[in-house]
Amino acid sequence: MRDVIGIGGVRGVGACVAVGVLVGASLAQPDAATPYIARHLYDHALNAEPVLLHRIDGSMMTYTDARGLLRRAPTSEFLAVLPAPSQIEPANPDGDTRDGVVTLVDGQRYTGRALATIDADEPPLVWHAPFGTIRLALEHVVSVVRTGAEAPPASGEGEDRVGLANGDTLSGFLLEIGERVAIETTAGEVDVPLDAVAWAWIANQPVEPRGVMVWLDDATVARVEVLPQITPDALETRVLLPGAEDGTSGAIGVRTEDDSASVNAGPRLSIPVASIRALVFDASRLVGLGDLELTRVWSDRPWPPAVGLSNADANPLGAPDITLPAPLSASWTLPPRAERIAFEASLPARSRLWGDAVLVLTVEQDEGVQELGRFHLGADTPTTPVNAPIPLPRDPRRDRRLRVDLLAGPSGPAQDAVVLRYPLVLLAPE
Repeated sequence: MRDVIGIGGVRGVGACVAVGVLVGASLAQPDAATPYIARHLYDHALNAEPVLLHRIDGSMMTYTDARGLLRRAPTSEFLAVLPAPSQIEPANPDGDTRDGVVTLVDGQRYTGRALATIDADEPPLVWHAPFGTIRLALEHVVSVVRTGAEAPPASGEGEDRVGLANGDTLSGFLLEIGERVAIETTAGEVDVPLDAVAWAWIANQPVEPRGVMVWLDDATVARVEVLPQITPDALETRVLLPGAEDGTSGAIGVRTEDDSASVNAGPRLSIPVASIRALVFDASRLVGLGDLELTRVWSDRPWPPAVGLSNADANPLGAPDITLPAPLSASWTLPPRAERIAFEASLPARSRLWGDAVLVLTVEQDEGVQELGRFHLGADTPTTPVNAPIPLPRDPRRDRRLRVDLLAGPSGPAQDAVVLRYPLVLLAPE
């Protein structure tokens, strides 16, 4: 239940005026005494509302809505907090002390640097993150990539791989990452200094993210427990490392800035509201369309152009934008629980004047085909929101696919292209 708070009784909010309800509309600004960030709130049907987010205190959230009213509502009423597509900017990590990025099996990412490992039979990765030093079992690590390095995509299977700065690649079983990197190869154990390593991939299977995930402007992606607020301008959290809840983390410990250590628990992390790029209250219910398997691309041309994906790390949620560069059809495999698709469809700048196309969404399942919607894009409507329910299958064991057709309009296909921004697939609760 959302409460409307008397505007005159909250410092700085009484001067708010009504705000636009369209994507990218200007939002009213409270005075400097009231912290806020301009974001979109997504409900459980992926409907988005532009708001000024002021605070998240435990299970409650305070924000100024699109009419300029200050509201307080349970976080359970919402699924995600995201910037508008036009507000997306790359994360900006501090390059002075952060030499790379470690990515965990559940999608958590921490900038920082690897430190000397402890003397142990299975030494963990000791990683100095912005908020402190954490110890991670290698079974919970997917990759370590140095800043500026270009690493190939991880396969999630087969052997571990280490890419050296000179371009060579070592394959085998990774033993240690620290001041040195040790990998067991068919020719024996190979040790190389960390400075000579560009990237390391570990063949650990990914784990479905769950619970609250937060994306920060320093490129951190953390799974957290939200705690009661201490100060009005910060989100209080505790980091949840993989395996922390069921004890499978083993002897993983955490050392924070105050030099306190604990086992199987992450550090308490106070996050300034202004540094939150995105926040998802139930990460198990959202997946990027670009993260799903692209099963087929076809068109009338002899060689259909490639479907383009933006850098997933630059987008909150890791959901890449998808570009259909010309009239074509593309098909993605849908998870059995997929129940809705939502994104913003937009003509790129070069197509705004002469572009004239129709975007058609179709689901193929249960040996049938059902159109979900069609949307016209042209000079008068260069951008349109798309939010379409997907009927759940009668038989979840069968393959189901989402087909996206970009069809040429009456003006012809020469300038037709479309970008799908924030293409998100909503999954039904388990």
